[in-house]
Parts: sequence; structure tokens; C-alpha cells
Amino acid sequence: MDGIVDESLSFAADSTLTTACALSALLPVIVFPVFGKNQRDLARKWFLKVTPPNIWFSVWFVILIAFDAAAVHAWANKLWAPISWICFALVNVNISLWTIIYGKGTVGALIISVVLEAILVLTNQVLWVSLVQNKGL
Repeated sequence: MDGIVDESLSFAADSTLTTACALSALLPVIVFPVFGKNQRDLARKWFLKVTPPNIWFSVWFVILIAFDAAAVHAWANKLWAPISWICFALVNVNISLWTIIYGKGTVGALIISVVLEAILVLTNQVLWVSLVQNKGL
């Protein structure tokens, strides 16, 4: 994945961008309680033999808290490049959209959710590559 993130983008982002992107961390926190209420029912409706027990999904709480804590630390210390902040915001928007769309429970929503998951993988990949390439970290 070399070359995804240009080294010229490894400068500190301006405070408006970092603040707006850092605040995007609130999106999943707001969206999930409102739109994610029926996730357990939908997991039963679309059950697959490879679906893990519900307790395994609680790992997302830990992941998002750690992710947000890292972003707060990066925001306070001006550590991330603009591309990192943009990808962080895209990940939060994507998780929120997925929660809303998957919550519809239709076949069309399920298909769109799979596309959103693919986008989530790509934005996470670019985020982590940009973080690894950031010499300030």
C-alpha cells in the first residue's frame, strides 16, 4: 500500500479541520442509541452460521473508545496530518450511515450496508497508512 498517502501531506492540519473531524467522533455516539435499537433483532433476522454471539459485538464499544481517545490525544498535540483527520471523519460518518441504513432491515439496506463496510475498510486502510507514514508519531 505504499504511495497511498503522499509525504507532502504529513504536515499538521489546521485547527478548524482537526476540530470538525474530531467532533465527528460524536456521530456514532449519537446515532447508535437512536437508530441502532433494533440491531439485535436484525442480527437474528439475518443470522448466518458464522455470526458470533452478541457479546462479541461489544468489542466495538472498546474499539470506538480507543479510537476516539487516540483522536483526542492527536487533536490536543496536533499529531495527525490532514488526510488522517479526513479519514477519521469519514470512518465516523460511515459507521453512522451504516447504523442508520442497516437498521432499516430490508434486503436493499443490507446490500448498501455491505458497500458501506467495503468503504469503511478502505478509509480505515488509508487512515492507518497515513498514521504509519507520519514521521511525527
